[in-house]
Amino acid sequence: MEQRIVTSEQQKWVSKLLGYDYEITYKPGRENFATNALSRVIGGPSLNTLFVPQTSLWNAIKKEANEHPYMVRISKLATANPRAPYKWQNGLVCYKNCVVIPPNSQIVNQLLQEFHDSPYEGHSGVLRTYKRLTQQFYWSSMHKAIQQYVTSCTVCQKNKTETLSPTGLLQPLPIPCQVWDYITMDFIEGLPPSNGKSTILW
Repeated sequence: MEQRIVTSEQQKWVSKLLGYDYEITYKPGRENFATNALSRVIGGPSLNTLFVPQTSLWNAIKKEANEHPYMVRISKLATANPRAPYKWQNGLVCYKNCVVIPPNSQIVNQLLQEFHDSPYEGHSGVLRTYKRLTQQFYWSSMHKAIQQYVTSCTVCQKNKTETLSPTGLLQPLPIPCQVWDYITMDFIEGLPPSNGKSTILW
């Protein structure tokens, strides 16, 4: 390679192209139609939104914050003690910047359906559903509720079932009655070749 490396992009690929004898030449865009097409696209198609936040859900959460006994107790704690982990934000009780939901509320089931069953969530597993929910919401025994919901999801049970047969339990060998009654052998494979051999009988 005789041409000077002048850009970081060239430096990035120089190690991969080092074994070839080539020369980098500039080709004007009007002559390079195929690779230059994307950079010359004018505008783009309008995209429709996949998900519009439901204001009814937030209204239901605000209603629960003012009426549910659990939320009334938490809100009193947030008001009385400035050092409490619960805070009031925009008419909602929050815990570490997450909106607090009563654990036995219907909103919990609605959120679980929204964050697990909806087409844009794609029936994620327990951990991914938990991480997405904890970015915005909080309720006590949250992980347990999510785990129960995901493991009882019929769609997940049909499509994510274990297809392998269950493995058997390990059983110890019976105690031999005499010498040489049982002989066991172990093969150790994948070793570096030694004297032309790569497997050992132990």
